[in-house]
Amino acid sequence: MSARRLLTPGVPRCGNKVIMVKLNFVDMTNQPDSKRPIGVFSSIAAGFDRIAANPLLILPPLLLDILLWFGPHIVSPSIFKGYADLLMVPTGTDPDLVQAMIAAVEEFGRRLNVLVALNSFPVGIPSLMSSRLPLLNPLGTPLLYIIQEPGTMLLLAIAAGILGLVLGVIFHRWVAGRVAPNGEVGSLVPSTAAILLLALIGYLGGLFLATGLFLVASMLSLLLPVLGALFLFGGFSVGVWLLIYCMFTPHGIILYRLNLRQAVTESIRTVRLNTTSTLMFVVITLAITWLGNQVWMLPGEDSWYSVLGIVGHAFTSSMLLAASYVFFQDRRAWAQRASAFLASQFGGRGKTRADSEPGDRYEGE
Repeated sequence: MSARRLLTPGVPRCGNKVIMVKLNFVDMTNQPDSKRPIGVFSSIAAGFDRIAANPLLILPPLLLDILLWFGPHIVSPSIFKGYADLLMVPTGTDPDLVQAMIAAVEEFGRRLNVLVALNSFPVGIPSLMSSRLPLLNPLGTPLLYIIQEPGTMLLLAIAAGILGLVLGVIFHRWVAGRVAPNGEVGSLVPSTAAILLLALIGYLGGLFLATGLFLVASMLSLLLPVLGALFLFGGFSVGVWLLIYCMFTPHGIILYRLNLRQAVTESIRTVRLNTTSTLMFVVITLAITWLGNQVWMLPGEDSWYSVLGIVGHAFTSSMLLAASYVFFQDRRAWAQRASAFLASQFGGRGKTRADSEPGDRYEGE
């Protein structure tokens, strides 16, 4: 029988020779240094353990809420009343609705304390009272300082925001030090400088993008209203994704002493390799925060029972912050091990530039 007849029909061949294809399947679960990355609930449980073992970590959010509740209130009701009088409403709007909108703006102006800027973004001390904006406390009415000039109010808000960022960096360094006790978190001055730069870029970039987004949406709405709505929805979705991909930038700065560019790169890289888990972490932490706040704000603002809400919020927010550091540390380490292993399997250098940042020498890597 000829060799040609022995060949199975359909098998690739060159002449009388069968072409053999070798597939190299990668199985990381059998590698000695591989382990499953931490899950969302496991990271939250680890955050709970860190705070339970170090209860003093709840002091910063606790003290900030006490300040916003019992401390002086720096308000500017006249400025917001002026804005309410200039409120532009479409012709034919229900007068009752207009009056309700004006009343809401004026009430917000009476409640807005410039010290809530201490609860700053992207790194700040969590606060329950910054969203509640109380006018009363169990001792009565707090001391009021009324500001008439918008420029003065703006300067005070900026100063409070900068102070809030500095205090937030101190708080984050404290929490990060408990998450990685054998590592050295970033120094205060470089970390603060990087966070301030991140905040500046975030605020200015967000302002310019939002302004451009609304301008383009307004022009599209003149052509077809649905186009403007779709453009706004698309722009909002892109903004949310940018925030999610960059959400661990402060963690890289504080926990691994990375500069701003490196921290952004590490955050994007870690989220990209753990997209589903990161989205689950964001959704679950937001759900815990929202549900918790509904419970913490049940007592009246002039009731002593609100102290229990403040303590509960301080513990929950500190726990979730610690959980975010645990999640980022473990997921970043797993992504680096996976990248190094895959690179070694397929003839790469074994480690990318992002894998050789200074944070590699810390615990968990």
